[in-house]
Formats: sequence, C-alpha cells, structure tokens
Amino acid sequence: MELRHLRYFLAVAEELNFRRAADRLRISHPALSKQIRDLEQELGVRLLERTTVSVWLTKAGQQFRKDSLKILSSVDLAVAALLDEAEEPRQLMVGTAGPFWESVLPDVLKRFRKNNSQVKFHILDKHPRDQIDALQRGEIQIAFVSKREAIPRANFDQTLMLRSPFGVVLGRDHPLARQRKVRWDDIRQETFLFLGSGRGSPHLQDIRKLLPRKGLSRQQLKNVDSINALVPLIASGQGISLLPKAFVTARQRQVCYRPLDDARTQLQFQLWAVWRTGDRSKLLKDFIGELRSRGS
Repeated sequence: MELRHLRYFLAVAEELNFRRAADRLRISHPALSKQIRDLEQELGVRLLERTTVSVWLTKAGQQFRKDSLKILSSVDLAVAALLDEAEEPRQLMVGTAGPFWESVLPDVLKRFRKNNSQVKFHILDKHPRDQIDALQRGEIQIAFVSKREAIPRANFDQTLMLRSPFGVVLGRDHPLARQRKVRWDDIRQETFLFLGSGRGSPHLQDIRKLLPRKGLSRQQLKNVDSINALVPLIASGQGISLLPKAFVTARQRQVCYRPLDDARTQLQFQLWAVWRTGDRSKLLKDFIGELRSRGS
C-alpha cells in the first residue's frame, strides 16, 4: 500500500462517483477502479459498494476514510515542517560587547555546530545599548549584555550565562603573581588601569566600589581606550587592574587573576543572553536550548 492508494480512495469516498473522482485525480476511470480493487484486496475488506448508478461506503470504508484522513494530514504537516526548516536561513546574527563573551561563546558555538554544521554565525561587536536597539530592529537575533537593567522588560527574554567575581589582574611576572590572594596593602602603591575616560567610566566606578573609599589618588589612575591596549600594559608591568575573573580565561599566557581578599564589597560581573520574545526561528530556539544547557 502506498500513499497514492489512500488519496485515490479518499477522492472516491468524497465524490461517491468513480468518473468524477478519476477526473479530479487526472487518471482514467478503469485505472482508478483497478487501484481501489487492489487496495481492497490487500486489506482483505470491501471499502465501497457499487452499482451501475451509485457508490457508497461500507462500515469498514467509513472507518478507513477517517484513518486515511489522519494519516495524510500527518504526512502533509511533516512535509510542510521539513520545507519550512529547509527554507529557513541557516545563519544566526549574534551581538556581543567587550571581551567577556569569550568565556562563553566559543565553547557554545563549537558544541552547537557539532549537530548543526551548516549554520553560519555572524558576530557583531556592539555597545550593549546598541545591541538592544539592533534586536528591536531585527538586525541581530540574540545579544550578550552585561547589565540586566539595560534589558527592556517587555518583548524580550533572557537567560543568565555567566557570573564572574572581580579581582586583581596583573602581569604573570609581577611579584604578587606568586601569591594565591592579594590584599589592599599589597597594591596600594600600584598604578591602576581602567577602561574609558574620566570619572564617569563604569569600570572606574567598579574599581572604587572594591577599594577603600579614599584609597586611590588621581596620580595612580590611568585610563586606557580599549581591552586590546589594556592587556599588553598589564602584561608588561605598567599597571594592574580590577576585572572579572572571566577576563583572564582567554589571556592566561599574558596576565593572571588573584582574588582581592579584603575587597570592600563582593562585586560580580554578569553576562546575559537576550532575544526577542516573538522570534519563532527554530534555529534560534535550538541555540537558546544549547545556551541554557550550558548555564544549567
């Protein structure tokens, strides 16, 4: 039995006339009659009663009609789902900001592509505020942002990907690198490097939260424009910084992390994955599942 036998039978069951059913199926009347006889012979039951003027369903035929409709409906849905998946672009537009996604994303992408080798990822480095705007405009499908308060409450979903404590980051040749922990007295004379410029720098504000209220003089502070500039300065001994532990993950050959034992507060960096609630992309849904499995 093949699917065409079910379609032939349903056409006759709906028309209750072999000639009209044959015209509808675009086959000859004798060919249709033979297909129905073959089907009845294979099933071992009579599905239709015929006379020279009328056709009607037997009790077995009525039940077989219901079952055939369910089978063909399931097949049509399965084919439609496959076509939808085949037509869906096999690419994901991902927004990131800063260096901290390096602790999460490479491993997730590698694992995801094991079962989705045709997927292409496009990574766009954007400021967190710009990422949310890009999500709203549909320019990216998922973003990684560090401040949950920057995520609008409506129309967005999120999942926490990373928590990472702040501590002291210094060059591997620095004398304090031999210690397992660092205290304020150990670093009070150091030059502190921070990202951004001026008192409004979020990174500088984080540093001040961790250290004694009047612990740093202006002469000890030096601003750096980018992460790419910060790493070689720390590695070459021109200063230290206070950063999340995750910052060191991809840079362990150049710098090292040591907990600040007497920090004024316990400050943690958080990384959130964010996406539009209404995005129905199966590819995005699968990728979010991979993210959540990593975070669990």
